[in-house]
Amino acid sequence: MNNKTIHFVHCVQNNNAGDLACCPYQYFPEFRRFKTRIHHIATIQWWHISPGDIIIIGGGGLLEHCAKWNAAISKCLDICGNVYVWGAGLNRHFDMPEVRGIDYNRFTRIGIRDYKNDYGLPYLPCVSCMHPLLDAQRASGRPVGIIEHKKFPIVTAKHAKINNFAPINKIMKFIAESDTIVTNTYHVCYWAALMNKHVVLCDNWSSKFAGMRYKPATTSASKVPDYSGALAECRKLNIAFYNKVMDDILNKHKMQPSKFRGFMKSNLMLAMPRALSHLIPFRRVRLRVRRMTFA
Repeated sequence: MNNKTIHFVHCVQNNNAGDLACCPYQYFPEFRRFKTRIHHIATIQWWHISPGDIIIIGGGGLLEHCAKWNAAISKCLDICGNVYVWGAGLNRHFDMPEVRGIDYNRFTRIGIRDYKNDYGLPYLPCVSCMHPLLDAQRASGRPVGIIEHKKFPIVTAKHAKINNFAPINKIMKFIAESDTIVTNTYHVCYWAALMNKHVVLCDNWSSKFAGMRYKPATTSASKVPDYSGALAECRKLNIAFYNKVMDDILNKHKMQPSKFRGFMKSNLMLAMPRALSHLIPFRRVRLRVRRMTFA
């Protein structure tokens, strides 16, 4: 039926590079063949969502972050019978009260980025692992680089430093040029590990770091782990989840392609990477990555 819409819900109303780069819509071009809408988690446009639509929540630290976001996720489950979680994660800031209340058994499918989590939910790393800049080749020449969360500055004058509100191409280039990355942002920890860098977590301020599959070190003197297989593993898991979701869309929910392409938030468009695979009419996706270089 062509009157159904796929709704993607994540955090889009800021300039946080990780939040802007973690929506599945950006990496699987076949979604663009359906009627779609992008919603900010805090300001979901409820009047556009019908019970027979599909909602995909993620990625980003959306789960158990605050009462407002929990309520929004629960409302998605109340008004729509087809709700998926794709690579979202638990995210309690230590200076905020603990919140719970999401019934994880109600989701059609769920995969969260927290490895071996307390709820026993399936692991699915952030979909930003599909970003083509993670494959870009560049010689490293900086021993240590610092990438701070803009809201949680890392005070130092010794090393080169940028923050996570920089454009994603600048962040990826900075990681590629550094041997060791010192950071306090989730996505920089994740991306640096996927690029097989030595990652040091500075000033842990959220529960989200505890769920990382590829654990950052806590000091620069820590043993350097080998993350060489991390990128392939994360992409394999996301492609497998995509194929399950697409099978549901076509066979369970009986959706057909639509000439109407919906709309996208303008700030999300700025984060849109190049397509990773050709538009193959509803075949299972196999990873095809175009090699990229930094400008």
